[in-house]
Amino acid sequence: MHQHYETQYEVGLPFMECTVDVVYDPADITELTIEYEGHAVRTTASYRVGQHRTRL
Repeated sequence: MHQHYETQYEVGLPFMECTVDVVYDPADITELTIEYEGHAVRTTASYRVGQHRTRL
């Protein structure tokens, strides 16, 4: 059974609309390695989008 995870990763502007190679450990998807020809290998971690609070 395949379960869909809504985990998000930020890889940066140079990779917008690019097809990249993603290398990861299926047992631990908190960190991915992004590979794209002509660019240095990049590692990215998952992040969570949340509310921003300011102190008054």
